[in-house]
Amino acid sequence: MSIVFHLSASVLCFVSVDQDMPGIGHSPAKERKWSVADMASAAAAVKAKKMSVRVASQYYNVPKSTLQDRLKGRYAVDAKPGPRTTLSKAEEGAVVSWVIEMVGIGYEITRKNVLAKAKVILDESGKMTGFPDNRPGKSWWYGLLRRHPQLTTILKLDRCLT
Repeated sequence: MSIVFHLSASVLCFVSVDQDMPGIGHSPAKERKWSVADMASAAAAVKAKKMSVRVASQYYNVPKSTLQDRLKGRYAVDAKPGPRTTLSKAEEGAVVSWVIEMVGIGYEITRKNVLAKAKVILDESGKMTGFPDNRPGKSWWYGLLRRHPQLTTILKLDRCLT
């Protein structure tokens, strides 16, 4: 239970909000409850004419509309939900390889170094982003670490050895 303060017409009201009551308070964000492998299996079953879209979506527990979008080619079957990354997979791979190479020859790599390298790659490719001065920030950095968890291990080891 939480208490919400509401100021209306110079009167301060105290409203008790029960989080268990539907439609009141903070609603949980939509969660994706299906895997990319399930989506691929459902798409394969429909393409092989083993199941209809409706039956495949129920059997593999994937959204029918999402399955239809992927079958019609609006999105790749193995595409992950959410916006695309700023750098392509190949460009991010180049950043990861650069970090591994620099750590391997003894340089201490910091977040600023990696962000500067990403800026160089963006500038060389001619991509214009929403980043100030085309330089990624902290959110991009933490996303990179989520997408490439081996970087976290490498950078932790680098800190221990120096």
